[in-house]
Amino acid sequence: MYLIHPRRYFRNFKNKIEVLKLKRQAKKYGVELLLGSNVRIENCSISSNSEHGYPNSKLGIEDNCYLKCAHFGFYGENSNISIGAYTHTNGGEKSKVTFQVGADSTINIGEECLFAGGVVLCTTDFHPVFNEQGERTNPNKDIFINNHVWFARHAYINKGITIGKNSIIGAHSVVSKSFMKENVVIAGNPATIKKENIYWEE
Repeated sequence: MYLIHPRRYFRNFKNKIEVLKLKRQAKKYGVELLLGSNVRIENCSISSNSEHGYPNSKLGIEDNCYLKCAHFGFYGENSNISIGAYTHTNGGEKSKVTFQVGADSTINIGEECLFAGGVVLCTTDFHPVFNEQGERTNPNKDIFINNHVWFARHAYINKGITIGKNSIIGAHSVVSKSFMKENVVIAGNPATIKKENIYWEE
């Protein structure tokens, strides 16, 4: 007869409760929630600036992710967040890992990424700005993070950013342009490449 260790049983039971809470929040805000297998959720949340959310909003979390204290904000229709397999967020009660996505934009996180507390990724400026011709000058833009990128505490990733795989984003960095180069350390405000040809392990 196979017996489950009490700690494992409690962890599995607690995870079921956390997943149920996230599903309820997704339903409340009209977010389509897609969960892979063996996904662990701890103190995560979904919100929107609309009482009933927006159409065509989607949150996808792939297999074997462990998301602790992550917050997913949806701020317009056709807003999507995708979290790759084996990705970990390690936020805290007062330093959540925050994903904020505006209308017609996407945050795409690759596999095996690691997020420390206080990291923010945002595809929108929230308030539109127009020129004299009535054209919007600050449209929402996608964020694309390749596989195996480590974000240190309180890094801020602006809209329209792509980060190359196997890279590290330093603590308190403000990333305002894309870095396609792989295996680099990116840090500072504004962020620049500090080291090259590096590799990190969790």
